[in-house]
Parts: sequence; structure tokens; C-alpha cells
Amino acid sequence: MGNVKVKDIIKNLVKPVYVSVLVFGLTISLSGTLGAGSYQPPDKNGNGLPDKVDIMLGLINPDGTPYTPSPTHPRGDYDKDGVPDSLEDANHNGIVDIGETDPKLADTDHDGIIDGAEMLADTSYQPVVVGDVVTNELDHIPAADTSDIDGDGVINALDIDSDNDGLLDGPNYGYDINSTGTVFSFNNGGGHYAYETGTGGKGLNPYNADTDGDGLYDGEEVYTYAQWGVDPKKIDTDGDKLSDALEIKLGLNPNNVDSDGDGLDDSTECSDNATILAGSFGTGGASGILVWDNAHGVYTDTLTGFLAAVDVDRDGMIDALDFDSDNDGIKDGVSNTVPPNGNEGISDTDNDGIPNFRDMDSDGDGLADGSEEYFFHTSAYGYTDQDNDGVVDESEIKYGLNYNTNDTDGDGIVDSTEVNDGTNVTVVTASGHDAYYLTAKPSDYDNDGLPDARDLDSDNDGLFDGNYNPGWAYADGSLPNENTFGTSYRNPDTDGDGLTDGWEAGNDLNLADGSGAGNFERTDPTKLDSDGDGIADSVELHYGSNPLLTDSDNDSIPDS
Repeated sequence: MGNVKVKDIIKNLVKPVYVSVLVFGLTISLSGTLGAGSYQPPDKNGNGLPDKVDIMLGLINPDGTPYTPSPTHPRGDYDKDGVPDSLEDANHNGIVDIGETDPKLADTDHDGIIDGAEMLADTSYQPVVVGDVVTNELDHIPAADTSDIDGDGVINALDIDSDNDGLLDGPNYGYDINSTGTVFSFNNGGGHYAYETGTGGKGLNPYNADTDGDGLYDGEEVYTYAQWGVDPKKIDTDGDKLSDALEIKLGLNPNNVDSDGDGLDDSTECSDNATILAGSFGTGGASGILVWDNAHGVYTDTLTGFLAAVDVDRDGMIDALDFDSDNDGIKDGVSNTVPPNGNEGISDTDNDGIPNFRDMDSDGDGLADGSEEYFFHTSAYGYTDQDNDGVVDESEIKYGLNYNTNDTDGDGIVDSTEVNDGTNVTVVTASGHDAYYLTAKPSDYDNDGLPDARDLDSDNDGLFDGNYNPGWAYADGSLPNENTFGTSYRNPDTDGDGLTDGWEAGNDLNLADGSGAGNFERTDPTKLDSDGDGIADSVELHYGSNPLLTDSDNDSIPDS
């Protein structure tokens, strides 16, 4: 071996070992640590990797020697990506192994994001070089929940889709094999893959699968719901206070405030009645049926009771997708030009706490809105009196009266008089004038089930009401109606003598004394005592005296 100096042996010793050498034919055994410190392989640029590893990795000067620190290649971070060379070649074997980043490439996977930013899952990170040193370089590889954001075992710096949201991190991908400068793009040859960062990218966070926090993956918003133009950077693309994810869950268009095009916003039709009328939807008022995210100012999910509140006609289609929410035959909307008075909006005409578009009877008159508009041609949102009888048409229709004539039964008494019992009407405006609206059934004086306005003998006294002409007359030519005799159509015994008006008017007494000779001999139904002798007609008839003579027996002594 020639002359070997002990100091040379110590200088070239790599690690503490048992060493046996021959010096001038003698064997010298050395064990343990020699000198003051352990041997460290040369590292001229101080990057934490032995010089020979630098050379193997290509971290070299033009002359092939280990690189010299400079602002271009800072000390310890050749590619100036913020990740020290010693962390990029973690096992210091001079080879870019699977799972390692390349210390000579600032962006190992060529996605447009430097390795340091990917390790930190923060695209805003940029290395700061002062002199020949990166002053804010990483001192360790962050935990997997940061450096491998989707937990798939591939670190972000090598992952084509770091957050596994279906979008590429950047426009390119691929290792620069043999430093050829060639990288791969998924859009080569006319592809249309979307990516999160870089020129032409969507401007999204490649380390957050749901950048806007709306409950939909960024890839879903870009690809699956592309036809709606959903914005993956907005939690509520159309600004209707319903998150994109909630609208998609409900089958609504997240990029159209009025999915069914009926003139009412989705936000209105997805709200409960009280919230609509209070105008508090935009501030979380519908939190009784929807989950309100106060931080973002949107609703994100449904609660129990939602369907009952927003599918009022129970047809299985929520109001926001239903052209006619209350199934009354009139399309929803703030205005409608087809019916003459259409207004199926959020007004509450009858103040019953139900907006018109959800109220089959918007004015509370007992008739369905569609029937009024299309069949009866009355107003669904107010009152009409087409026959000018002083009774609103809607009440007449409801109770079977003729709303095209002011006297349904033709007895000469207008309907407004016959329907009123003094407790069952209120005055409203109809067709520009005051009219009765029936708050209860119309008057039925004799309780026979037939309203007075349809009953020709309302008091059931045997005389027709008013001036009704039945087409026949009594023997003396008198018409058998209340007007002929001046009696009341709502009092069967107008004079209170115990004899009904019809009996008095229709009975010819045919008195034997000839007091009514040549005439129809009847008592006066308007007088208690027809002959004025002080004895009621009914009493005289009972005792056989003549109710038409004061001295029935002609004895010169008055009957009284």
C-alpha cells in the first residue's frame, strides 16, 4: 500500500468503523470516531447534498462542477422554487425517484405552479431571493393534508389534479424527461380540457375542490352544468339567494332567477307565505323551511316542511317549476295579459295571508280565480256587479242567483233587497259602485231552503211576492200577490189578526147577508179589524159574526 499516513486515513474516513491498515508491515487497528467530528462528504455550495449528488442531479455550473450559489441559483435551492435541494432529493441518492420533485425544475409537473407553492397548497407563495439565498424557503415538507390535498398518495407538485375536483391544475402536465424541454398538454390536437390556473384557466383554487363553497365540485360546475353557465367562483351564480347546489338539488336553473319563466323569481316561489308577504327572504326570513348561510347570505339546503310550503297544489312540482302554482287556471306572475284582470303575483287581495299566486280564490269570494276569469267573466281580484242590482256577481253566482238580471225571480223586488236579512251583508265596491257582498247565506225568511231572491212566496203565506203575475187571478180579477193587497212579502200575517195574508186575500166569504153582494167578499189582510168594530177579524169569524159588518145580526146593537 506504500506509505500511509494516519491523518490521511482519518481525513478520508466516511463514518466511524473498525479500520485495519498496514503501516510498514504492521497492522494498526482503529475503531470508533477519529478526530473531533464525523466525516461529511464535500458540499461546496452548501445545499445539503454532497457534491457528487449535485453532479448526478445536474445541479452544476457550465464546467460540470457543483453549482455556485447566485440569485439565479440560490444557495440550497437550485431551481428557486422554495423547496431546498436536499428536500427535493429526499434520500440524497442523486436520482429523481417516484414521489420526489426535481431540484432542477421549479415546476416539476409543468402545471404552471412552482413546487414550493404546491407543497404549501398556496398559489400565492413566491420565493424571495436576497443575495444568493431564498429567505422564505421551506424547512420541511408539510404534512400530507397540505402537500397532498386530496389524500391520493400523490403530492400536489406531481398531481395532475391536486384537489380531485375534475379540473386540471394547469394547462400542461408531464416530466421534462432528459431535459428536453418538452411537456404534455391535454389540449394538444383540439382538446377542450378545462384547468384551474394559468392563462386561459378558470381562476380557481387547485387545492380546493369547491372553490366557491356552494356544495358542488368545481369540475361539476364547469363540465356537468356547463349548459347553465354555472360560475364555479360564485356560491350563487344568479344571485337569487339560493346556492347553486340547492337549485340543482331542486331541479332549478342556477343561472336564471326565474327557472320556470312565470314572472316570479325562484327565491319567491321557494319561500313560505309569511316570508313572501314580509319581504324578508333575502335576509334569511325563510329559515323555517330552508337552511340559511349567514356568512354568504344564501340558502343552502331544505328543511322539513319545505315541500308542503312550496307545492301548494300538491301536484309533485314545486312552485318554482310550476306555471300555475295553485292550479286555478291562471298562470303565475306579477301580471298576465290573457285574463282581463290577471294578477297572480305576490299580492294578497283578500288579506288571508296567502299570496294570490298560491290562492285559488284570491279575493275570498268563494269562486276559484280561473272560473271567474274564464267562465263567469267576473274579477278574480275584486268584485263586479254586471246587472247593477246592488249584489256582487260573485255572491250571486255562489248562491245560485242570476247575475245577469237585477231580479232573479222576477217578482219586482230587486235581489239586493231580497238577499239582505240585516246581518249577512257588507258593502264593497263593485264595478265602480257600492254593492252587497254576502258574508253568509242570503235571506230565506220561511226557511224552506230557497233564498227569498229565488222564492216567489218568501213568507209562505199564499201570496206571491211583490208584483209577480202567475198568469191567473182571483174571481174579482185581483192578482194574487203581495203588492195587490199591500201586504209584506216577509210577514205571512201582515195585520197580525191571526189570518194569513193569502187566506184573507184569497177566500171569498160569500156571506149570506149579502154584505158583499156582487163582490169578492174578503177580509182586509192589512187590517186587524176589517170593519172597525173593535173585534179582530179572526175572532169574528170564529164566533160566526160578519167581519165586514159592525152589526152582524142587524139588531142595531154593534157586534162589539
